[in-house]
Amino acid sequence: MGHLMSQGLSAVSRPLICEINQAIADLPSGKATEYEAVPLEFYKVFMKIILPPFVQGIQNIWTSGEDAPSWNTTRIIVFLKNGKPSEELGSDRSISFINADAKIVAKVLAAGLASLMSGLVLYYQHGFIPGRNTMAHVDNAIVAFDIAEKAGFNMGMILLDAEKVFDCVVWKSLSVTMAAFNFGCSFLKWLQAFYKSP
Repeated sequence: MGHLMSQGLSAVSRPLICEINQAIADLPSGKATEYEAVPLEFYKVFMKIILPPFVQGIQNIWTSGEDAPSWNTTRIIVFLKNGKPSEELGSDRSISFINADAKIVAKVLAAGLASLMSGLVLYYQHGFIPGRNTMAHVDNAIVAFDIAEKAGFNMGMILLDAEKVFDCVVWKSLSVTMAAFNFGCSFLKWLQAFYKSP
């Protein structure tokens, strides 16, 4: 099991002005936000003007430990997928409309975490890890089948799907697990600001 070293903690602990600036630039435009929220395009157009007070507001949230109510406000719309029967659970698709300020801070945290993931997640796990390709699992399966066939063994494979995996997150367990991975109080404080009322 990997752990975050002290030098890696700074990358995920506290958003800095250049990281927030980069997150605003990287987030895609034209996405709808939660009703009555400021769209991301506003941040992009007026970045030089609003960035200093925005960063100050983020730092105030970080130092006070209080959450921003807008980060816990999301509008979710559920609609039927094209050509799917309405009586099946898998036929529905949901879209969430999240405030742009929450998207920006989440992007900063995710970007800081992305560079550390390969040190946290074991080498044979490839899904959603930057720099790793899930095709490596296919290659490993082909090699395993080839070895088994040459040795005269029968072999099978089971594909497990992680669909809807985040529908049943136990948030307290997530915090305990992240603490065990040495994420530290700072990152956990940011995470709790987003998921105070999941």
